[in-house]
Amino acid sequence: MRTLLNLPLVLVASLLISIIGGTARAETTPEVAVIQRYVAAINDADVATIRSLLADDFQMLRPWPKCKENLAPVDCHIKMLKDTALRDREQRTITAVTQQLETVRVNLTIASKALQRRGIERILITEEFVVLDDKIRSTLVTLRTEDEQTRRYRDGLKR
Repeated sequence: MRTLLNLPLVLVASLLISIIGGTARAETTPEVAVIQRYVAAINDADVATIRSLLADDFQMLRPWPKCKENLAPVDCHIKMLKDTALRDREQRTITAVTQQLETVRVNLTIASKALQRRGIERILITEEFVVLDDKIRSTLVTLRTEDEQTRRYRDGLKR
């Protein structure tokens, strides 16, 4: 009978990777799937899909200052995306996801030619979503200013 010690190193490594990989992968929850569709819709500038993923009672936890008071939060959010992410054709990449009940926290890398023209290759954000019944109920964006490029981006916004 052969033991792991008698097997070639490549075979042992493959065996361990398949065991670890098989147990470490978690299935995508319905809440995370909603966020993945939302990020894909932003990348595709698909306003109809973005709107369909936002709840009627959607709340921006940090309202965008350029929205008029009479604009509903969902419409304000769409306007903000049109005036920023969609206009600049941002490409967002999910780099990490954590979930606790209906709250999904996503780390994102954002890149665009508009950022590159400002000498910024990409910025990092954390966006926290509350997802219920396959709809995004709220969102809160935090710039990850521990990153030098993101800090430069933030400092440029202040001017």
